[in-house]
Amino acid sequence: MTSTPNLTTLASARRWRLTRDPGDGCEAGDPIVRGRRGHLWDNRPGQCGVTIMATVGIWNSARRQGLPYGFTLNQNGDAEGSMLFDPADRTQVTLAARLAGVRSKRQPSPSQLAAFAAMRARRQSVSVPRREGVSSLQNRSNLPEGPSVQGAPRRAPNRSRIGGSP
Repeated sequence: MTSTPNLTTLASARRWRLTRDPGDGCEAGDPIVRGRRGHLWDNRPGQCGVTIMATVGIWNSARRQGLPYGFTLNQNGDAEGSMLFDPADRTQVTLAARLAGVRSKRQPSPSQLAAFAAMRARRQSVSVPRREGVSSLQNRSNLPEGPSVQGAPRRAPNRSRIGGSP
């Protein structure tokens, strides 16, 4: 027996970031997937919703795009609204994510992971000895015995770029 997908299974399969709804109503604490123009949410088993909160033109365009693909209009406001869709239909899920502006989390390639591991190993292998009696700036930059910050010579300002005579 296959179970109907819900927002949690969709989020893990498509590498979406699942968060909790910060609202103060009855939906507070429910799982949502945030996007640039709205969010996806669970409505009931076998049904999810997409809420678009943008400009009038973006909402009207999203509504016109979603209805022919089988979305059901749930709320229709001037510049925002929500539509319900079937999470088992891949076309509807893809369109809902695109309309809400949902992005997948980045997945680094094996070469990027190897480069990150090498950087981490280099960073951990380099140890900077702490010296007593010197400033933390000198300890961080590992300066041998250079001038202190207060005694460093100041550079003259470049007056050729400032308005007035040269």
